[in-house]
Amino acid sequence: NRQFVVIFHELLHYGVESTDYVTFEVIFDEETSNIIVQYLDVVGSGSNHDYGSGSSVGIENADGSDGLQVSYYQNSILDSMVIMFVAPSTSSETTTELFFSEYGEGSSQTKWLELYNPTEDTLDLSDYTVSIFRNGSSSADYSHSFVGELLPAETFVVTREEANSTVKTYADTVLANGNSTALSFNGNDALALLKAHEVGTGYDTLDIIGVIGVDPGASWSVYSADTSGSTKDHTLTRDSIVTTGNTNWTEAGGTSATAGEWVIHPLDHFDNIGGHPDDPFRCYNNALTFTFYTGSWGE
Repeated sequence: NRQFVVIFHELLHYGVESTDYVTFEVIFDEETSNIIVQYLDVVGSGSNHDYGSGSSVGIENADGSDGLQVSYYQNSILDSMVIMFVAPSTSSETTTELFFSEYGEGSSQTKWLELYNPTEDTLDLSDYTVSIFRNGSSSADYSHSFVGELLPAETFVVTREEANSTVKTYADTVLANGNSTALSFNGNDALALLKAHEVGTGYDTLDIIGVIGVDPGASWSVYSADTSGSTKDHTLTRDSIVTTGNTNWTEAGGTSATAGEWVIHPLDHFDNIGGHPDDPFRCYNNALTFTFYTGSWGE
């Protein structure tokens, strides 16, 4: 979050005309090159101070208009007054990154992951990697880096060659030798969606399924208050209200279907593959049925 502090200093309890002014400065805790501010002085009369006349200080916008005005009565001001303004939390802002929108741990060797682009930009998928941390491992056992681009409000599905033919129909990428890839999960493995740093080496973690470095036994429970649904033998789809990834699995799972980010479906639930649930134009079952009748009506 951008934070800045407006610090008033050299303030007078009661004005002395020869030094009758108030100054302030702005301090930023991170780079905000898109904000232009000016250091302003407020000048007034000492006699006015004694009678409690008001004054104000402020920050100008780049176009010269008032961006922030703070008014006060001079005779009640204390030295070293500090006012802090904190920008809104970024959690309320629209995410600019990919996240897991579906997870499928199906029968036999059927596994798949779906990624969703919630932004208004076409994303270069070569910046993104999915890694698997098997059986409580703290380091990635296998990773897969994507290729191509993903349009806004579109999904990208990756599966393995051993998967069900229905899943492969929707897949954008099919990985060979699935047991030696990031698609080798069986319910008790953690998965992480990573993005490469723009400068230098390293990755940022955007989204997680499970907990890295922890072996849950057979599987991860999704809802803390209902352990019947888990990451084994189920399909998980992200709730339509979710717009960003979550690196805290317990928080993402929540306590129940109405208090979490994931919706649990039965084994081999394929209806949502290839379209995130908040896509109003997605037809999940592309089937058109005609019913013909024979006979006569009327006289």
